[in-house]
Amino acid sequence: MSRSHLALSLIAALVAAACGGDPAAAPGDDATPDVADTDALTAEDGDETDTSVAPAEEPIDLVDPFVGTGASLLNFGALFPGPKLPFGMVALSPDTDGFIAASGGAAHAGGYLYQDTEILGFSHIHLAGTGVGDYGNLLVLPAVGDPATLVAAGRLPALPLDHAREAASPGYYRLDTDAVTSELTASARTGVHRYTFAPTHQAVLFFDVTHAIGTGRATDSHVTVDPTTGELSGFVHNYGDFSRRFDGFDLFFVAVPSRAPTATGTWDTGGYVPARAEAGGTTSGAALVYDATSDPTVELRVGISFVDVAGARANLAAETAALPFDDVLAQAAEAWRTGLSVVTVEGGTDTRRRLFYTALYHAQLMPTLLTDVDGRYRGIDKAVHTAEGFTYYSDFSLWDTYRTFHPLASLLWPDKQRDFLQSLVHMAADAGAMPTWPLATGETGSMIGTSADVVFGDAVDKGIPDVDWASAYAAMRAIATAPAPPGKSGRDDFTAWDDHHYVPSDMAGGSVSKTLEYAHDDFCLATLAAALGEDDDRALFAERAGWWANLWDADGGFLAPRRADGTVPDYGPEDFIDAYVEGTAWQYLFMVPHDAPGLAAIMGGPAAFTERLSTFMGRGRSDFIWEFPSNFYYQGNEPDLVAPWLFGFGGRPELTRFWTTWVADTMYALESWGLDGNDDGGTLSSWYVFAGLGFYPLTCTGDYALSSPLFDRVVVHRASGDVVITVGADATDEVRLDGAPHPSHLLPYTAIANGAALELPPPPADGE
Repeated sequence: MSRSHLALSLIAALVAAACGGDPAAAPGDDATPDVADTDALTAEDGDETDTSVAPAEEPIDLVDPFVGTGASLLNFGALFPGPKLPFGMVALSPDTDGFIAASGGAAHAGGYLYQDTEILGFSHIHLAGTGVGDYGNLLVLPAVGDPATLVAAGRLPALPLDHAREAASPGYYRLDTDAVTSELTASARTGVHRYTFAPTHQAVLFFDVTHAIGTGRATDSHVTVDPTTGELSGFVHNYGDFSRRFDGFDLFFVAVPSRAPTATGTWDTGGYVPARAEAGGTTSGAALVYDATSDPTVELRVGISFVDVAGARANLAAETAALPFDDVLAQAAEAWRTGLSVVTVEGGTDTRRRLFYTALYHAQLMPTLLTDVDGRYRGIDKAVHTAEGFTYYSDFSLWDTYRTFHPLASLLWPDKQRDFLQSLVHMAADAGAMPTWPLATGETGSMIGTSADVVFGDAVDKGIPDVDWASAYAAMRAIATAPAPPGKSGRDDFTAWDDHHYVPSDMAGGSVSKTLEYAHDDFCLATLAAALGEDDDRALFAERAGWWANLWDADGGFLAPRRADGTVPDYGPEDFIDAYVEGTAWQYLFMVPHDAPGLAAIMGGPAAFTERLSTFMGRGRSDFIWEFPSNFYYQGNEPDLVAPWLFGFGGRPELTRFWTTWVADTMYALESWGLDGNDDGGTLSSWYVFAGLGFYPLTCTGDYALSSPLFDRVVVHRASGDVVITVGADATDEVRLDGAPHPSHLLPYTAIANGAALELPPPPADGE
């Protein structure tokens, strides 16, 4: 069903007027800037036509953490602006309310919504860009007044959110109000706060142990406060919107203020009790009271652990206990300088440079460190383990991240990718099955497919060191060749799929999407089997990788739902129907990244393939509006992401150059609403990074699809040798690799594994 662009624009205008802003403004429009021009923030956009060499700013100066933190009607990035180190444990960030109630679902999945008007406080863990919210635990709120009176009001006093008085940069967040200036920074496992109050005899730091994002809640908790030093310690069992799928998780803490309070107290469901040292249950918290008339500043250091209080205390002691706020901030900034230094870009517009480094920043917010400084972690089996020879992580949105983030990690952070893979291996061993979406210390079972197959299958040829490939393969093979054990993640409707060689639409929902995912999963298992010398398995999985074609509807020209008896029910290719997960027939038409030549052949050859792909992209362009997803190409829909990179299989690689550039310049913006959907653990951000480089992974094939870089010169800094990408001097289609012609629209990873010089053509002026 096509939507009227005009009608939707009018709706958007009405909503924008209601919230006092213009979320519908397109890139380049004269909209009010999302970000205040402060020292801690990136500068405002420069001249869009500037193609001179890179400016003097460091990459860290070009990052805008507010991108993707807002919403434009149905599209929202679900990102947070507060400090987190690359792939760290702590993500210390504000949780907001006021525009849409904080219990209003996915818009607050990251805790923060740019359109909101008040800040509830600053909590210590957050997810990055997910479509379901969780976390938001251990919230600190500065306030002024009598703590008993404020708690008795039933809701702690929120801070007013004025974006003109707000600032953020990698590793830092600040909010100014008339009563207090709040500043945040972080190390890997600790959050560090600095609060500077206006003169008052009753400055209060509330520590809300049981706060959670969305409709999450605590099922148990405990807090102890030392009345002499003000030290807080305890735990919360969080039962969040996502983690309730595995009955929640425990989070432990130790918080140490920079100076002793004048008074303390705790609260629970019975209310606030001054001087009481302990509280617990489903509602609990503590207050530290200060006289801020002579000394207005209080710092608070919070160590966390998923293991125990001793782990939180050790994390705090090792990382920040003896360091003042400014020293921790300097270390955080240095960590981000290192994290962003893996790629150097020159030339391109100011907007593209800022978007690129903002995307590279967002790509490093998940997965999440779960290992304490002593190597202990709580596994997916809830037992405590010690990581030997690797670092354990969780929060893997695999259905999303297999497409872009994990291939990017193999390229830019191979040591981290190795830790991610080993974490999944240990999860499979501890849980008895390879997970699909592990969160904290549990498995949510979210989304379809067995996407770890793709992550491992794509990584095996990338030289990732010291991975237990055999154990990973055994775990994945087990749930690819039989139904998953009860209560374990696997391939839904396995028996029906195995019997029919597709998932019948009258036997399961999401039938087309599952069939396509399983086919791609099997292709990746075949790749891994080949690497391990499992030749019989390689043949088995390679055959099953072709089962996607069993859904080809020659009459309609789509990969269509098919009943068990082989008949095709009526379906509208533009409609969102049960057979497609979060998409339409058009949006799943090109979701065969491992067999684009086969897809082109079944469509009638390269010319027919190009015509269909051009129609898909063209309708996506004509339908594009920030506020609503298209039924055609839509950047916020993961199965679409590979489509604009496939024109080379139709003999038109220049159209890939046109369309990938168009998507990067149109569907990303330096605005709070500047992502065309959830970032999903860095998935959309990683796509932009690949667009900036000029190539994109065709997962498990060993190849990248080539395009044009977004900059005059890009250098990917790798220990094995730099990859230098430049734009050719003319508009010919010639690709040059190490100075010699490269007559292919594909680039094998092996060609750049030890460094290379790659010259790519510029994009054409139009997509005809």
